[in-house]
Amino acid sequence: AMRHPFRARLSALLFTAALLAGFCVSYAVPAAQSVHVPVWRGSVYVNSAVAAILDEEDNMQELFSYNGTIYIPLRQAGAWMGKQVDWDQQGKTVVLSGRTTARVLAAEEATGNQQTPSERAEKEEREKNGIDIQICPDITVTMDGVEQRFHNVKGERVYPAVYDQRVYLPVRSIGTLMGMEVTYYSAPDRGDGCVFLKTPWAEGERAVLEAYLEQVRPILAELEGGFLRAVEEPDKAQAKAALPLVEALAALEIPQSEFAQYRLEQCIRPLIEQVRAALERYLADGAVGDYDAAVSDGTQLSSYYVNLHNVMLQDMAQYDWPVAPSA
Repeated sequence: AMRHPFRARLSALLFTAALLAGFCVSYAVPAAQSVHVPVWRGSVYVNSAVAAILDEEDNMQELFSYNGTIYIPLRQAGAWMGKQVDWDQQGKTVVLSGRTTARVLAAEEATGNQQTPSERAEKEEREKNGIDIQICPDITVTMDGVEQRFHNVKGERVYPAVYDQRVYLPVRSIGTLMGMEVTYYSAPDRGDGCVFLKTPWAEGERAVLEAYLEQVRPILAELEGGFLRAVEEPDKAQAKAALPLVEALAALEIPQSEFAQYRLEQCIRPLIEQVRAALERYLADGAVGDYDAAVSDGTQLSSYYVNLHNVMLQDMAQYDWPVAPSA
């Protein structure tokens, strides 16, 4: 069968014909089912990164909840795995194969397209009233030539869904494809909650990361109790006291951790250097802008550390970290 590049936005003609002609119905396969479902407005973590879920045109993609699970675009999972994703139109098959550069676009890095007022209004309407999806058992998913079958926690067969002419899979099925553990977290202040896709811990990996964060904790607590406290004007004494603390953070060896790699290497390490450089410039020249930059970046640095700690625990309510341990 001829394969065409899978742009995730499947041909409207394909699905219209399939649904109207009963193409999804056979003696072996259940019929396609139209379902009204709520939009899910939580966060998806892939290891330590909050994933931005965009389409091929950089528009934010909506997720939805059905039968107690979250559905994620299959194209997005292919990018996370570093798989080429194609659509076999004749066989109605999503084909994941080969190897490309695996990429998780983090929310901090994503710009996305700005929505027009009418687009925002439409989005709010969908979030309020829900959306219509199609459950299509006739769509097959293969990876490296092997057909994939998916089941929920009860062992029941689950099938791909189609929304906005894109194929979605339950997040647990995405985890199966990626070889990752899937857990959920819900809290009143987290919208619809969080879903975590995590690589299984390597031997000793978590212990090394915990030991690193225990070294960070008293340093961060001291920064938050001094330099990073809200002040109305620059405080040279606080800045002078903060510099050796930031240097102490810079001197800590960054642990080797697949789980924490993004947060440590792409977020924390650069910010440590930015805060240190801004403090050095302020102490040398007294420029208010440098002080403000050091406070702003230092606050973000603290936030990243706290987020890494909480995601490691898969408990986003650890607000009292990093209280310094008692002597």
